[in-house]
Amino acid sequence: MECLTDRRDDPACARGPSGGRRDAGWTNLDHDAANATTVECEYVDHSRCGGPCAASPANRRNEGFVTTVPSVSVTNSAAGTIMQAFSTPVARIPCPFAAEVNPSLVDIVLARLENTENLFGYKSETSADLVEWGEEAADRTSSWALEMARRFTEKVMGKTLDKAFSDGRADTAEDRPPVSVGVGRSWASVYRRGDRHEAHFHPNTALSAIYYVTAPDTCELDLLDPRTGIGYYDSGIAFGGEGHGIRLRCKPGELVIFPGWLKHAVPEFEDDSLRISLSWNIGFSVGGPPKGRHK
Repeated sequence: MECLTDRRDDPACARGPSGGRRDAGWTNLDHDAANATTVECEYVDHSRCGGPCAASPANRRNEGFVTTVPSVSVTNSAAGTIMQAFSTPVARIPCPFAAEVNPSLVDIVLARLENTENLFGYKSETSADLVEWGEEAADRTSSWALEMARRFTEKVMGKTLDKAFSDGRADTAEDRPPVSVGVGRSWASVYRRGDRHEAHFHPNTALSAIYYVTAPDTCELDLLDPRTGIGYYDSGIAFGGEGHGIRLRCKPGELVIFPGWLKHAVPEFEDDSLRISLSWNIGFSVGGPPKGRHK
C-alpha cells in the first residue's frame, strides 16, 4: 500500500530512504491529518450509499474526518473494469480537549492500576469498565469517543445509523426504538519498556476504539491485512499488497477507530517512561446498550 501523502522522501514513510528500519514492511501513517488523503465516500458511483452521501457538498456534516485508507480506485476501459476491492475503513481523530483531560487521565489510570490484578506478562491493564469509574475526565472522553464512533459509522455508510442498521435487517426505523452506540467493555492499558501486545482482534465487537493518553513520542499500532489466506501462496507477484501491514504512529490526544474484526498489534515499547491508552469495545443496540455510556 502506498504512503498516502506521496512523500517518499519523508523518513517516516516505510517506502522512503529509511524504509529498512525495524518497521520495514509496514506502511507508516504518521503524517499530519492535513497531509493525508481525505476520503469522502468509498463507493465510486454511490450506488451502495444511496447518494447523495458524504461526498455530496450538500451532506458534509461530518467534515474533518480523515480516513487512513485510500479510496477505491477503478480503471474503466471498453474491455472491462478493474477495481481495488474490500477496503477497510480506519479513522484517526484528534481530541479537541486532550490538553484538558490527559493529565487527569494519567493520574486516574495509574491509581486504578495499583489495585488491579491484570498485570499481564506483556502489559498492565485496569480491571472493571472505565465508563463505570465515575471519573469526569474518563466520562467526558468516553462520551466523545462514542459520538465519534457514531459519526464514523455514518460517514463510512453514507447514511444515518438507524438507516444503516435497518438495511442489514428486515425491520425499518419506524418499527423499533432508535439505535444507539454503546460500550460492551472498556479499559486502560499501560505499557512499560519491553511491553508489547501480539496480534489479536476483538470478537463480538462492531468497532474498536483506542485513545492515546500519554507517551514520550508516538504510539505505534500495527494493522494486519485481514484478507484470509493472502499469505498462503507466494506467486512472485503481489497483486494486493501481500506481505505489507500498516503501522500507525499516533500522538497522545488521538483516537483511532476501526472494525472490531481487524487484527492489530502493539510493537515492543522501547522507552523508560509510560505509554497509556484507553480502549472501548463498541457495539450497536436497539433501545440502549446493555451497559455503559451510549450515544
